[in-house]
Amino acid sequence: MDHAAFVAELLAQGRIPDQSTAEVDGGRQFADVSACRDPQGVHPRLFFQRVPEGKVVKNRVHLDIHVGKDRIDEEVARLVALEPRPRGRPTTAGRG
Repeated sequence: MDHAAFVAELLAQGRIPDQSTAEVDGGRQFADVSACRDPQGVHPRLFFQRVPEGKVVKNRVHLDIHVGKDRIDEEVARLVALEPRPRGRPTTAGRG
């Protein structure tokens, strides 16, 4: 979802500082968040948010899984049974 109009209105009202935004495709967006989504809208969105705490240990990814209240226990059991683990080795490609 494009939030450029919302961010522009917050800027115009002085509710957020310009430094908290970045220009993306000709509009202003929040600078500390980003997301990617499946173009067909079938698979979940991945949301990335910068946090103020410095990196202390390895990078971690936390996934929020949204299911109906009546499916929570079933979904937890399904995911635990998958035995999540790293797939592949991290690389230093792209680091500057």
